[in-house]
Amino acid sequence: MSREKCTNKIDNRGISLVELTVIMAIIVILTAVVSIGLNASSTKPALKCAQKISYSLQKARTSSVGKVDYTFTLRVDAGNAVVSSVTEQVKPADPPRGPFDTTMASDVAVSYSADGGASYVDLPAGSAMTFKFDRSSGRISSVEVGGAGINLTNIRTTRNGKSYVLTIHMLTGKVDGPEAQ
Repeated sequence: MSREKCTNKIDNRGISLVELTVIMAIIVILTAVVSIGLNASSTKPALKCAQKISYSLQKARTSSVGKVDYTFTLRVDAGNAVVSSVTEQVKPADPPRGPFDTTMASDVAVSYSADGGASYVDLPAGSAMTFKFDRSSGRISSVEVGGAGINLTNIRTTRNGKSYVLTIHMLTGKVDGPEAQ
């Protein structure tokens, strides 16, 4: 038997332009799906932080009724973690209890607007926003940032360009949101 009869001839012409185009389209679609999923997961801490702030303010509002003193503090620590803190005093003769700290998120920027303004001021690392509540109604009686009183209207949390806004109603203590911005 000759050597030519034993070998199979393979017609190897490579891949066609249509096949290459289909493969490139599949790669582009998969890349888009993965990048959308990664972006959504990287902005989730900002939403979770806004939800926790909203919940904490509502809880502070209801917890303050009937207490002598109730203070809720929102601060950004040196490591860029957003931390909430609660201090309460039930009776005038009792010493204050707390602070009870809770870490809400890491690497989330917190900013606020006051007096109905559209511009936001960042809450820098090491500074705090302190809320005092009226014991008879639960409304927010005062908000201080760095020792100065402000008429707070919004709190915004941001991560990777995605922001969520809470609307604060000082007169009632009600918190609306978070809403994507």
